[in-house]
Amino acid sequence: MIRFRLRTVLVGLSLIVMILPLAGIQILRLYESALVRQTESQLLAQGAFVTAMYRQLLQDLDDQYSERSDQLLTVGKAKPFSSELDLASTEIQPPLNVVFGNETPDPVARAIGATIDPVLEEAAKTTLATIHVTDRRGQIVATTDNALEKSIASSDPVNAVLLGTPVSQLRRISATKEPDLIGFESTSNLSVLVALPIIEKGKVEGAVVLTHPPPSIFTALYAKRYLLLETTGVILAVVVLISIFASRTVVNPIQRLAKEANLVARGDQQTFSEDYVYRTQEVDQLAKRLKEMADALQLRSQYVRNFARHISHEFKTPITAIRGAIEVLEDHAGDMTIEERNKFMGNVRSDVARLGRLTNGLLELTSAEMSVANDESCALVDIETECQPASLHGSTSVPIAIAAKSLTAILSHLIKNADQHGAKSIEITSIVVEQMLQIDITDDGDGVPESNKDLLFDPFFTTYRDRGGTGLGLSIAQAIARNADGDLEYVARSMKVGTTFRVTVPLARPIDPKIRSIHKGARHFRA
Repeated sequence: MIRFRLRTVLVGLSLIVMILPLAGIQILRLYESALVRQTESQLLAQGAFVTAMYRQLLQDLDDQYSERSDQLLTVGKAKPFSSELDLASTEIQPPLNVVFGNETPDPVARAIGATIDPVLEEAAKTTLATIHVTDRRGQIVATTDNALEKSIASSDPVNAVLLGTPVSQLRRISATKEPDLIGFESTSNLSVLVALPIIEKGKVEGAVVLTHPPPSIFTALYAKRYLLLETTGVILAVVVLISIFASRTVVNPIQRLAKEANLVARGDQQTFSEDYVYRTQEVDQLAKRLKEMADALQLRSQYVRNFARHISHEFKTPITAIRGAIEVLEDHAGDMTIEERNKFMGNVRSDVARLGRLTNGLLELTSAEMSVANDESCALVDIETECQPASLHGSTSVPIAIAAKSLTAILSHLIKNADQHGAKSIEITSIVVEQMLQIDITDDGDGVPESNKDLLFDPFFTTYRDRGGTGLGLSIAQAIARNADGDLEYVARSMKVGTTFRVTVPLARPIDPKIRSIHKGARHFRA
C-alpha cells in the first residue's frame, strides 16, 4: 500500500488549485493571440485581393506606366510576409496617423483608385475592415473611410511598406484610451493593421493598408459554448475528484482518529482497528501511536483497578480485626484477665504492624514504578557486601546502567524472598548477553508450585501472609528493573526444589538525551 506524506498531499493539492486558474489565464491569453492572428490572416487575404486588382488595372494603363516607371523605387521581388503578432510580445503602436497631404496624388494611382474605390466601399459592408490604398508617396487614392486625398504621415512606422516591406502591427484605436485585454472587454481599444506593398515589375507602385479590431473573446467563446460546457464539466469533475481524494486521505482519517480518541478520553473501550488503512504516512504513524497510548492507558487503568481492589482487601482484613478487638475491649475489658487483654492487644499490635508494612511497601512500590532512569552506573562487585549471604560469580566487574541503590534493592528483595522460603544457599551468577548483563539468582529453597508461577509478580500475592509477608517484594523488584530498561522474570526449572529469578540490565553506555526523554515518558504507561 502506497502511503503519501501529509505534506506531499497538501502541497500537491495547493499546486493543483494554483495551476488551474493560471492555466485558465494562459489559455485565455493564447486564445486572444489566436484571435489576433485570425484577424491578421483575414486582412492579408483582403489585402492580397486589393493588391492584385490594383496591379491588373495598372497593367491596363501600360503606356502611362512606361512613361513614369523610371521615377519609381526599385525593390525587386516582393518580400515574403511572416506574421509575428502576439499580445505578450508585440509592441502596441499609436493610432494610424492620417493627415492632409500637400502633394497631388500620382495621376495613374488616382485613376486606379477611382476605379476600385466603389469596390472597396461595397466590400467593407461585409468585411467591416478599414482599407486605404495609397500611391508610392503615401497619398490615399482609394478608401473605405473619409480619408480620400489625405496622406499617411511621413513619420508613421507603417511607411516602411513603401520601401517594399510588408508590415503587420497592433494599434490603438483611440489615442486617449489604453488598450484593454480582449478577454475582459467586448469593445477593446485595439486593432490589427496589415500593410502590403504593391509591387509591379520590381518597382513599388503604392500600398494597401487594412485595419480591423480582432473579434471580442466573448463572441468567440459563445461560438464555442458547447465545447466550453464540456470543459467546465471536466474541470468540475476534477475538482470533485480532488475533494474526494483529500477527504479520504486527510479529513476522514483525522475525524476517525478524533472519534476514537474521544472514546478513550471518556474511558470507553478503544476501537482502533488494525484493518483500517491510512493512506498518508503521518496519519498512519499518528494512529499507531494513539493505539499504543490507548492500550497503555487501558492497561494502566486495569492495573489501577486491580491494585485498588488488592489494597482494599489487604487493608480491610487488619482494620476489621482492629475494630473488632477495640469493640471487645470496650465491652468486656473489665471482665477479662490480664492474659486475655494482653492477647487482644498483641493482635492489635500485629495488625497495626502489618498495616505499617503494607504502607511502607506501597510507598516503595509507587516510588519504584514512578522512578525514572538516570545516567548512574555500577557493577555487582560494588554491592557485594549488601548481597550477603549470597555468593557472587561471573561478570561481577562489568559496569551496568543502573544505580547501585536500585540494584541493591532488587537483589535484597530476591534474597529476602529466598530466605522466607527456606533457602540455605543463594548464588548470584552473571554473564553478558547481547549488550545486557544477565543476572541469575538461584536458591535451594522450597521452590514455586506450578499453580503459583503466573501469580509471582502480582502485588499482594504471598504464601507467607501469616509470617508477615506483604506480597510486594517481587513487584517492587520488577518495577525497579523495568525502569532501568531491564526486566525481572522467573526461570522455570526441571528440579522441584529451589528457585531461579533472572534480572537483565543494560550495559553502561552513552545515552542520547532525546532517547532518554522518550523512555521517561514511556515508562509511565508501562504496567
